[in-house]
Amino acid sequence: SYKDYSAILDSMEIKYKKIVTYTDTVSLNYVVSTDIPVGYNINVKEGEMLTVTVSGGMASSSSDDQSSSADSSGGDDSQSGDGGGNNDDESVDGN
Repeated sequence: SYKDYSAILDSMEIKYKKIVTYTDTVSLNYVVSTDIPVGYNINVKEGEMLTVTVSGGMASSSSDDQSSSADSSGGDDSQSGDGGGNNDDESVDGN
């Protein structure tokens, strides 16, 4: 789930932002995709940000726009870390 995935990213101090998309194939609140493929490195020290696309559930038949910004609650889903430690790059694991 996105909650589990974001907890992993937080623990690795990886900055990320959440985008919601509507899909009939991925369950609500589960990760659909990331803009940096699994196994590639993210440069934490340079502040590189990962975009995580999350399922908003099934697409509405009356909706022409199936993608939207995720943050309707007024909070900021972008997470920040200082890139501390000896590793400048962190590997993204999709599990």
